Amino acid sequence: MRKYFLILILMICLILTGNTPTRAESSSTRIILYTYYRQMGWGDRVQIGWVDDSGAVRTLDGHDSALKWPYKPEEQLEYLSEKSELPAASVLKHNDLFSIKSLIYSVEDQGSKSVPAANDAGTEKSFAVRYSKEGDPELILLGMSGDDLFENTDPNAQALYRILRVLFSGVTSYAYDSLGMGPQGFIPVPFSEFTGLDEDILSKAEIKGFLSDCEE
Repeated sequence: MRKYFLILILMICLILTGNTPTRAESSSTRIILYTYYRQMGWGDRVQIGWVDDSGAVRTLDGHDSALKWPYKPEEQLEYLSEKSELPAASVLKHNDLFSIKSLIYSVEDQGSKSVPAANDAGTEKSFAVRYSKEGDPELILLGMSGDDLFENTDPNAQALYRILRVLFSGVTSYAYDSLGMGPQGFIPVPFSEFTGLDEDILSKAEIKGFLSDCEE
């Protein structure tokens, strides 16, 4: 009895002193989606937006010399993981996060080599990240604009790039709005145009769902 009493006292002391390990402390933050814009030619500025596997959406904006944003993607992942203490601008809904993760694990690395597009326009790059069972990250380049231009033509990559454009328009807007270049991602079209069906037919259509095993 005395043994269990001492264990209980020890646990209470740990809780009161704040030394109890938490789940957040025992697991590292995994970055699943990120984009950034860096201007070194005439600005010394970097803007970054990223999403982690909990759905937290965060941004950083400042002088590149102060933020010390790495150049290698693997080092960028580590950098962002260490910034998980920053307050989240928002948190994605569960269904939205599930959709993003599904796209990430279906995306393929497709596209041609990057080509020169401008001078001193800076660099904007966007990546999706998936992890092996061992926890090793695999980075997939979704798109690049600025001084060089690259577009991943896989439909899943296009969808993810579009999501980044919506979540972090402030990060990706320079090359698009100011220079008019860069991968465009999915462009919304009317459902009638997508299906090739007349709008009158669609207005009378009935949408049904069905279950097949665990999928709907």
